Amino acid sequence: MAAIVALGMGVALRALSIAPMAGAPADAALLRLSWSVRPERVEQCRRLTDEELAQRPAHMQLRYECEGHFARYRLSVQVGERVVAGDTLRGGGFRNDRPIHVFEEYAVAPGTHRVRVEVARIDTVPPSSAEGETKDDRAAHSADAEHTGQRSTEHGTERDAREVAERSRRALEALPPRVILDSTVTIPPRGVVVVTYEPEEHRFVFRSSR
Repeated sequence: MAAIVALGMGVALRALSIAPMAGAPADAALLRLSWSVRPERVEQCRRLTDEELAQRPAHMQLRYECEGHFARYRLSVQVGERVVAGDTLRGGGFRNDRPIHVFEEYAVAPGTHRVRVEVARIDTVPPSSAEGETKDDRAAHSADAEHTGQRSTEHGTERDAREVAERSRRALEALPPRVILDSTVTIPPRGVVVVTYEPEEHRFVFRSSR
C-alpha cells in the first residue's frame, strides 16, 4: 500500500511539474521546483564477530549491525540577489524513510534570471565500518577467526559482500550530501521553468513546461 501511495505521489508531481500557466497575465512567470528522491541514511555500523553471529538466529545473521536515521536537508532558492526560499526537507513516513517530495512555485518576472537552487545535507555521516573497512581491519578479523577456530565460510564471505553491495546501492540511489544548480535561465511571459532532479546524474536541471 505504501509503495502504491509513493508511486501515486510521483505520478501526481510529474503531472503538476509540466502544467503551464493557463490564463495568467502577460507579466507573470513561474519558477517551479518538482522532484522526488530518497534521503540518505545516516548511520554508524559495527562489524560483528563470527562468535556474535553464531549466537543469533539464522534470519538475523547480518555481518554489520547499524544504527542511525534518515538525513535531513536544507533547501535554499535564490533568484538574482533575492532569496526566495529556505526550508528543511525530510523523507516521508513515520521514520522519514520514504522519498522526499518537493513541489514549490515562486512568482518571478518574465525575463532572464540567475537561479541558484541548493540542497545540502544537515546531518553528518560517521565513519562506517561496513564501507570503510581497511586491509588491517580485515587482517585482524582473519586472525581472530583463526585464533577461535572459526574461519569464515565461503557462504559467509559472499553474504558479507552482498551486504556491503546492497548498502552501496542504496547510497547511490539516495540524494547526495550536496546538490547545486547555479545558472541563468530565460522565462517567457506566462512561462514556467521547472527545476527537477536527475537521479542517474545526481544533479538538478531546468525543464520548460511550454
